[in-house]
Amino acid sequence: MKSVITPEINEDGKVIRRVRSFVRRQGRLTTRQENALKMLWPKMGVDFTGQILSFDSLFGNNAPVTLEIGFGMGSTLVTMAEQNIAQNFFGIEVHMPGIGACLAAAKEANISNLRIICHDAIEVLEKMLLNSSLNMVHLFFLIHGIK
Repeated sequence: MKSVITPEINEDGKVIRRVRSFVRRQGRLTTRQENALKMLWPKMGVDFTGQILSFDSLFGNNAPVTLEIGFGMGSTLVTMAEQNIAQNFFGIEVHMPGIGACLAAAKEANISNLRIICHDAIEVLEKMLLNSSLNMVHLFFLIHGIK
């Protein structure tokens, strides 16, 4: 798995700070999550390339694709994929324990219509997805500190 962000450098060689779609959270990987990352990433994981992604090639079919940004531990994403086998699901997340949990749950549910990328959603949307390539986008978030 490659870096979550692609650093941009200005002409002076300094990193340009950009708005990101996430705040990096720390967390320990369980053995289950670590094993899922090692074993399942080659099949279900997508590395950031900056090149347009062909969902037809990625999934091996032309079913409609639902994107979920920030899927957390992946339970909703896996459930949607399990209950809608005629659709494909693509998840973007940067929290490694969540990615590991999602991959493990996907294997346990025996689903094949799910792929995951570990990268900044803004860059994935800008550089890897065509505007017409998605059927639906799910974005769930919690704003901390609002009462």
